[in-house]
Amino acid sequence: MFHTGFVPVVIVCAAIGFKLYRMALVEPPMGSILEEWIQSCAYSKTNPFHDFICIVEPFFEELLSNEIGKSFITAFGASGTAMSSYHVLSTYLHTKAGDHGGSLFFSSPVIIALQLAGQAFGLGIIGPIVLPLLSAISKSLSPPNSRAPSPPTHAYTVTHLWMQFAVFLLSLVISNVPSTRPEWVYINYLWQAFPLLFLPLALLPRSPASTNKTSSSLSISVFTVYKYVYGPAWWAALGAGLNAYFRHGETFNPACYFMAVDVVGFVVLFLGMYAVDAVAGDAREVMGMGRLLGGFVALGPASTMAAYFEGQQRVAMERAEAEWIKKV
Repeated sequence: MFHTGFVPVVIVCAAIGFKLYRMALVEPPMGSILEEWIQSCAYSKTNPFHDFICIVEPFFEELLSNEIGKSFITAFGASGTAMSSYHVLSTYLHTKAGDHGGSLFFSSPVIIALQLAGQAFGLGIIGPIVLPLLSAISKSLSPPNSRAPSPPTHAYTVTHLWMQFAVFLLSLVISNVPSTRPEWVYINYLWQAFPLLFLPLALLPRSPASTNKTSSSLSISVFTVYKYVYGPAWWAALGAGLNAYFRHGETFNPACYFMAVDVVGFVVLFLGMYAVDAVAGDAREVMGMGRLLGGFVALGPASTMAAYFEGQQRVAMERAEAEWIKKV
């Protein structure tokens, strides 16, 4: 059902998203550097991916040759400040895509396309523009008193979680293989294409299976693990970056600047999605605003997002069970 309160949420998030886009890709320091990388690139301009390749290779070389930059991807064997938020959001979106009776706006092809766009521009950059809007449209097109979507099947959930684990392993590889190694270029290409790993999910049916309690419990458990792991991981990654800057004299280079903007974008897009849920009346029973803001301060964005999505999954499972009991 449409709520007029969706409009200011979507407009504010989109405005911030476009500003972050300009900060990350157009305005100094990144705009001139990206242009320099493209102009000095040795690849043939007939290559349809010329500009993308010419930016991605030096960007990740600069990011991962710097200990501050590495802390955005991985730190002490866990996802870093940016990757942890990406990992939580990706898990939530693909879980939502598997819901039987869920919105087509959150189907697997849409999520994969969004992730691919995120590889090109940063998911934290385009996310505030797209995700609150999709969430608002999805809720607006949902008829009043419509049946709650049922959770994904067990096969979908298990397949999805193995893919998320593969992405995590790939993040460890790209962070720990020196960019001077010849195979690093190919690892980088694999990293850019990792959203395609999720294509098999688009082929799995969104079929109802009683209450799907097993798959729901599994999804809840995953978000619970994220909640407890990514709180300490946030401080570990932040500490690693600050240690590299203050004690070892690492520079906060333009690639690090881009990643910092990306992290801000993740916070904005999540707050936007939360605000859409709040306007629709779906947020309060999961997490109040005070607890949400306190979580951001104490545990970082990824852990807070995971706690909220964990609560959402619990509520969804309870609603699906209630619907199933009515049928029996």
